[in-house]
Amino acid sequence: MARPRGFAVEDAQQALLDVFWSKGYEGSAVRELCAATGQLQGSLYAAFGDKDQMFQAAMGQYLTWIGGQLTPSADGRDGVRHILETTSRLTIEDPGRRGCLIINSVAERENLSPAANATVQASFDQLRALLRRQVEASFGANRPEDTEDMVNLLVGATVSIRLLGRSGASAQELTSIAAGAVAAFDRWATE
Repeated sequence: MARPRGFAVEDAQQALLDVFWSKGYEGSAVRELCAATGQLQGSLYAAFGDKDQMFQAAMGQYLTWIGGQLTPSADGRDGVRHILETTSRLTIEDPGRRGCLIINSVAERENLSPAANATVQASFDQLRALLRRQVEASFGANRPEDTEDMVNLLVGATVSIRLLGRSGASAQELTSIAAGAVAAFDRWATE
């Protein structure tokens, strides 16, 4: 008969997320993951598997959180504004200025397993699809031919906000990038 776990998996996932988000995959030693969760290595391995699977669990926790934050209540122009402004706000409000776990993970792709790399790529695809849905909802069936160019600009602005925020950009700079991207979208949408 299996011994019951002595900890809440959801709490452990959040603790794993905090470590991986702050230190990255390579910078997160298993002993730090144990300390953060308050668990012995064997308990963590029994609950999650190896370090890669712990990272995947943390990434899943992050994707659920960030998806809930970025998904607007309605698609279209207000959705574009919501995504950019929320990205800026989340970046500014993070006291550690950790950036985005997904974007941070791109720099460590060579250290990640194929499954983790696939998760990172899928998350970028989800961001692109979310922004594309907002742009397309702004036009309905009369969508402009250069829609993908605008989607690329909005994805780039979102990534820039997170990267520059991590590097110490001021709140004014970050809100300015968001406002500039929204203004560019509004100008493009009314042409």
